[in-house]
Amino acid sequence: MKTLRPEIERSWHRSALSGLKPGEHIDTSRATTVDRESRLLQAARPVLDSISAQLAGTRYAIMLADRNGRLVDLRAGISHIRDRLEAVGAVPGNAYSEATSGTNSIAAVFETGTGFAVHGAEHYLEVLKPYSCYGAPISGNLTRRREGVLCITCLAEDDNELLAAVAGRAARDIEVRLHDTVRFTHRRSLAAFEAAAVRTRGPLLVLGPDLLIANDSASDLLVPADHAALQVLSRECGRGSAAGAVALTLTSDLQVAATFEEIPDSGGAVLVTLDRPDRRRVVPRRRGASAVGPWRASVGRELDRHRGCDTPVLIEGEPGTGRSSAARHLAGANAICALDGIGDIVRAEVDGHSVTDVLLVDDAHLLVPASATRVRRLLGRPGLRVVMTSSPGLPPSGEVAALLASCPVRISLPSLREQREHIPAVAAAMLRDHPATTAHFDGSALRALVAHEWPGNLRELSAVVDYVARRRSAGDIAVEDLPPQYRAGSQPVQGALWQAERDAIARALALCGGNKVRAAEVLGISRTMLYRRIRVFGLDAGSWAVAEPGVSNKHT
Repeated sequence: MKTLRPEIERSWHRSALSGLKPGEHIDTSRATTVDRESRLLQAARPVLDSISAQLAGTRYAIMLADRNGRLVDLRAGISHIRDRLEAVGAVPGNAYSEATSGTNSIAAVFETGTGFAVHGAEHYLEVLKPYSCYGAPISGNLTRRREGVLCITCLAEDDNELLAAVAGRAARDIEVRLHDTVRFTHRRSLAAFEAAAVRTRGPLLVLGPDLLIANDSASDLLVPADHAALQVLSRECGRGSAAGAVALTLTSDLQVAATFEEIPDSGGAVLVTLDRPDRRRVVPRRRGASAVGPWRASVGRELDRHRGCDTPVLIEGEPGTGRSSAARHLAGANAICALDGIGDIVRAEVDGHSVTDVLLVDDAHLLVPASATRVRRLLGRPGLRVVMTSSPGLPPSGEVAALLASCPVRISLPSLREQREHIPAVAAAMLRDHPATTAHFDGSALRALVAHEWPGNLRELSAVVDYVARRRSAGDIAVEDLPPQYRAGSQPVQGALWQAERDAIARALALCGGNKVRAAEVLGISRTMLYRRIRVFGLDAGSWAVAEPGVSNKHT
């Protein structure tokens, strides 16, 4: 075999270290919906239109990837070439990285930061070897942050070194248009900020793509974790001319009321006004304070209300939400028997115990019928309290269903993705409490964590925090320090209503084993509407099980 160029050899080495095998195919099951109105696409569209017209009828194609390496546009001179490229993974919405697609010009540009050409056999994956490609980085003139990659690709026999110059020129043209767009939207945002600053002396800031403007009051009050939380809330509350105040607990434990107002013609920027009702002095959180903080405060209060009652309690939550810890908190130190739902009950000697005794049953939804019958007979027995945990996944039947239905008190633990605005504070607190590091998450890392689906909830987040803490003992933790699969969210962060609808459809698909006709009947919508929403949410056969962790153990 011909000797590889040093830069190609290094790329092959990185691909191999990620666990990728040359004979693998590019996985397209995680391809997501492309935002056709993104700032990058708006700036690039006239440039792509011009090049497409010049390449019409040829065997060349143009691909545009965003800052996360996700393909957002694909143009081909002839449909046959587009079909061939899509067959090997060039699907809009699919992400390109060396860990998922090996050596190619899009992934290599993100690794090296410079233009990169890959010729035929230099591709790491066998399926890409029939092609050559030339990638050029697209950077923001104001932020110098990489905004995307423009790639020109062709069959290896049509390779032409001049394509590198064409790709580079097109990337520069997109940068100019991107700069003009950013300059205009930033002017609109700054004008709105200055106008608001005349009206208020309180904490005030503007949040937008690649933009953060804050007055002194906001700068003194907020840390990167608070910025990330406000970004999440702004997507849900900033639509329309104005929105009511939203209560938020900052990383410092200070309670504020945040008001969001969308700035017209600003590219999605939102004006945020913060009010501190109690005007308390900010007291820094002590090391060792609870990592879950306000996210679980309401649950803790509900647990405390039922701690002394003799009514059976069922604690529901997805895997990793802390349902077992919550049950043990409720049971206290007097639990006479902590039973795992898998298997039969071995002993449950309950006679003669005081009213403070508790029978604790973990994973009650997994009990065999005989065990469920025995536990149900114990409900209401004088001197005994029963606390159980369960998953909100597939509904149980028979004796197990009857047992769970016998619990009049149900406490539901929220999943991380249901309350994304708290993820930055929770992650920051977990990192602060880790004994191996004094590092802090920067804004890029927090935004990536917020955008992740977190099927494993707190347990999964804790594992990621432990991973980065053991690799960086001090300084800032950037998105590049996260495990590869956590560096880019699958979609722009959405609000709670968007997430609730996505989860409802995912749960229906899981319950029906992927049968879309049955799922549509369960949801009470037409099949056409279901298919449309599945495309919007990216819920294909490979992802609906992931979105319903109570059903699938794929990520546990």
